[in-house]
Amino acid sequence: MNRLLIITIFLTLALQTAQGQKKPGEKMPDTAVEAVLQAPRPEISSWNDLKGKWLLIEFWATWCAPCITNIPILNRLDEEMSGDNIQFISLTTEAPEIVTRFLKRKPISGWVGMDLDGSTMKALNVRFYPTTILVNPDGFVHAHLKAKTLTRDTLLKIMEVPAPSQNHAEREVITELQLTQKLAQSSNKSGKLSLKEKKSGTDEVKPLYEVAIWPTPRTTGASGMYGKKIGRLSVKGITLRQLMLEAYGVSPFLVVGNDDLLDSTYNARVSLPRGDVEVFERTLQAAITDKLKVKIGKEFREVTLYELTAPEGVTRQLLISEQEKGKASSDEGVIAGVGQKIDGHLLSAMEDVLKSKIIDKTGLAGKYDFNLYWDADDPESLIPALQEQLGLTLTRKTLEMEVLVVDNL
Repeated sequence: MNRLLIITIFLTLALQTAQGQKKPGEKMPDTAVEAVLQAPRPEISSWNDLKGKWLLIEFWATWCAPCITNIPILNRLDEEMSGDNIQFISLTTEAPEIVTRFLKRKPISGWVGMDLDGSTMKALNVRFYPTTILVNPDGFVHAHLKAKTLTRDTLLKIMEVPAPSQNHAEREVITELQLTQKLAQSSNKSGKLSLKEKKSGTDEVKPLYEVAIWPTPRTTGASGMYGKKIGRLSVKGITLRQLMLEAYGVSPFLVVGNDDLLDSTYNARVSLPRGDVEVFERTLQAAITDKLKVKIGKEFREVTLYELTAPEGVTRQLLISEQEKGKASSDEGVIAGVGQKIDGHLLSAMEDVLKSKIIDKTGLAGKYDFNLYWDADDPESLIPALQEQLGLTLTRKTLEMEVLVVDNL
């Protein structure tokens, strides 16, 4: 599982106006969209062709779970604003056959455009999914929005704001959403760890080894960047139980001990030479035992868990992937991926939902594309959903397994 990619997607959800994107007041690019579904015309030869209407453009992908959770919100807005002068366009770089297959299960009511060469995405410098922009009838970027929080009233109020000046030094229009984003960006700057060596006029050399762990108040969940293969970890609010996965490669659900200790939260930062996972884990292990004053051992115990099987083999919904690069993500009630192994993101995301270890007994060794939906308010609903949608079965088992035992010194 490409955790670096997945976590990066989630970190950007609250920062839709990413550095370098087209700012409000800048003209839409003169690029084409090669294919458009559910529209009067099969393509958009230039964004100038759509002048005269407001455009709400959502950049998305079939493997992007947060994008998928936005779909019903945008569908509702499209219906509610059918009498307003606005066109909803969902834009992706994926192939038409992939998108068409997806739409059979998850319809999108607006236009669906395929930016096959990525020209519009590149011109607008969109680097993350989902990204939502509002374009005014004159063909200028009007605002960067967060689709998950949009309502018709909010959108109409934003549309009533005077068009942003093309001279940013003269005037900059800031909506309530944008102000929230700017504050978030400002608060992140002071604590941000850059992966690139900062340039300066001094001869200061960045240390080859850096490991830091310090307590932090309990939060709603860990957030940050995970990149064990590149020797990097920068995460806030991670529990000691979760940290065991980074340090020992052990599922959090195979870590036992005092719950108060294991659920204590920390910020962690690791910067080590790239490409040596063993050195990364060994160094982090030493830091945990030394700085957190804990002892860690291994022993065999009976563990209640789930076994994942595939009674029908590969089903129509669990598709053999043709994607070269694997991508995956999760959100409330959605797990999505392309080019993924069964024991990758799908399995680990289900473990997070069910709060239990899952053992892969499917015998499926290939890479697959999938979309899995369930009721986010009922974690157990994932089990029948998995059977119905992907043909995979979860069965409760009690097995003797090696676990990691963590205790205070």
